[in-house]
Amino acid sequence: MSGSGASPFAGNVAFVLPDAGLAVVAAVGCGTRELRRVAQQQSRDLPAVVPVPALPALRFMCRGLRVAALWRDPVARLAHVRSRWVAGDIDYARWVGIQEHTDWSRFVDFVELELGKRDPLRMHPTLRPQHTVWPSRLDQVLNHDDLGGLLGRHPCESHLPLPPDEVCRRVRDLYRVDAESAPLR
Repeated sequence: MSGSGASPFAGNVAFVLPDAGLAVVAAVGCGTRELRRVAQQQSRDLPAVVPVPALPALRFMCRGLRVAALWRDPVARLAHVRSRWVAGDIDYARWVGIQEHTDWSRFVDFVELELGKRDPLRMHPTLRPQHTVWPSRLDQVLNHDDLGGLLGRHPCESHLPLPPDEVCRRVRDLYRVDAESAPLR
């Protein structure tokens, strides 16, 4: 399995989970806070978080370490991201006019505008397609729904309401490559 190749984004990291024998790369909105917390708890002689370009060296040091990407359904990921944007957790949201009363259709209009930017570094990191942060060499793609089993407990995240069907179709179309990257179940 492979991702999109060398990522153009500075700061892409892998969360090292020695108990699972994995280094997990995930886009923002795919469980990164939980992964960071667990990686910090498990880190002993290894760093908890490593830059993606350092993964080959880490693999050399830790024979048997597998590199995985954490995939999340694009609609569920965007529901999570939108909940943070409309709650005011993202400063940029207020600057571009996304507020608590912003409906799904307007939010997805904004996402489409962000995804249309030529320079990916100008795209807000919470909206970047997942596959763009994945390294070119992956051993597996994990489903976000299985994160609880990987971490030994279920993430503390509530199930958010999904948008209307028409908006779901738009989101899946905008994040088509991510949707096609779903791990086999």
